[in-house]
Amino acid sequence: MTSLPQISNSPSHWYRNLGREFSRAMVNNSELGSYIEPIVQHFKPYWSTNGYRARVIELLDESPEVFSIILKPSPGWSGFHAGQFVEISLNQNGRRLSRCFSISSSPSTYEREGTIRLTVRIQEQGRVTPRLRQTLQAGDFIGLSMAQGEFILAAEPRPRLLIAGGSGITPFRSMLGQISQSAESHNTTLMYYSGQEGSHLFEQELKALSRANPHINVQLIATQEHGRFNAEHLADYCPGFANSDIYICGPTGMIQSAKRVCVESGASAEQVHFEYFGAAPIEHTAIEAAGFVAFNKSGQSVSSEGDQPKSILSLAEQSGLNPQSGCKMGLCGQCQCTKTSGVVYNTKTGLHSDTGRESIKLCISVPVGDVAVDL
Repeated sequence: MTSLPQISNSPSHWYRNLGREFSRAMVNNSELGSYIEPIVQHFKPYWSTNGYRARVIELLDESPEVFSIILKPSPGWSGFHAGQFVEISLNQNGRRLSRCFSISSSPSTYEREGTIRLTVRIQEQGRVTPRLRQTLQAGDFIGLSMAQGEFILAAEPRPRLLIAGGSGITPFRSMLGQISQSAESHNTTLMYYSGQEGSHLFEQELKALSRANPHINVQLIATQEHGRFNAEHLADYCPGFANSDIYICGPTGMIQSAKRVCVESGASAEQVHFEYFGAAPIEHTAIEAAGFVAFNKSGQSVSSEGDQPKSILSLAEQSGLNPQSGCKMGLCGQCQCTKTSGVVYNTKTGLHSDTGRESIKLCISVPVGDVAVDL
């Protein structure tokens, strides 16, 4: 039998509870900071009780479906490495919504101007990206996290191959900006795939970067005319790939295919680095049995059986529930919830949980058999 978690008797535990009760009695909010924050921000707009804030400097349309936000983070924000992302947040109808976006500008731009650039593809059915373009204006303030992520260039300079698909170019724009500012002479090849000629983001900028830097080779490839990434492209555009660090970013299918082609063509798995835009794909072999997910607080349950395994977050939304969530990659922690029983498979770590009570992230947890969660 699994034991229930023990309640701490430490002084700090009682102080925290006392503070919450005092705050609730005074302002009907368990966190006093959440009440006074809007008041203080009227006079000090960068001030926040939770993380950092950023001021919107400008919005730029990159294409009919893609736009960029130029942000000036609050003083004290510690900067970033090329390839990292940030989580931004804003209030919508009284609810705080958050999403993660790669930084598409270079660290040197931040050091010089104090700004960062986020490049966003509008998701037609999304709750956040359409609203960002429709409502954000220069001068607005939004929440901003510290930079996160391990999809960064290796510390030891060596030849590199960057493989991008669609809006997967955003972290590579930052990396190429960093590389162009450095004194290193190692070759970097970018293979950037988009549907048709003229549809590549930052096309003129990338061409100019290649002309100005003899060690940067930019290949803009239209899939309608030349096909998707394959072994022939690899050999033609980057014959030295086997001695290069390989970075891949784009749609899930493109990443999986490119990884396989690179390894089958002679690169080692350790050379290949990648970042998904969204949750990692769920392998059928990792899910041993279908069952039911019981949502304890709402009293609902849903079958997890289907052709494609789904996360508990997806199953909850399918049941009409609306749990808090943000990045859907297991990074922001907004969808953290208590599993009271059952086994889940973590798509980020590739591990199965124990059967007892524990904290899980709904977006990356797939039920294996019957599972109950406090939702």
